[in-house]
Amino acid sequence: SVLFAFCALNEVFFIALYLLSFSSPILSPALLQPIPNSLASSSQPGSPAHPAPSTLFTNPYSAGALELARANKMDSFWPWVIAGISFPIMAGKQFINLVQLVKASKWLAEGDIEIRRAQGLPKKKS
Repeated sequence: SVLFAFCALNEVFFIALYLLSFSSPILSPALLQPIPNSLASSSQPGSPAHPAPSTLFTNPYSAGALELARANKMDSFWPWVIAGISFPIMAGKQFINLVQLVKASKWLAEGDIEIRRAQGLPKKKS
């Protein structure tokens, strides 16, 4: 159950990062596109600064149109909360992964050395 909790919260952290990539201008500065001065007075929907989604996507049910609709409606508060709660678990899991990687690498190297010794490798040049 502890392993499941670690794995689940690790995945939840990366899901929160994915959601933040569409909703947080802190992580995605492209969401903070300034409107040029010439178009600032006409920031009404339908102006060239804000084209209608139907002009961008021919099919309103395409992946791009659905992403645009979702991104424009999502608030970044809850993804930040979820990321903040799950970050310590994700960091702990990544540390455990690093420890396992180092131990497994040493174990494989030691096994490789033993096999090479048993085969008489490397052969001494005479």
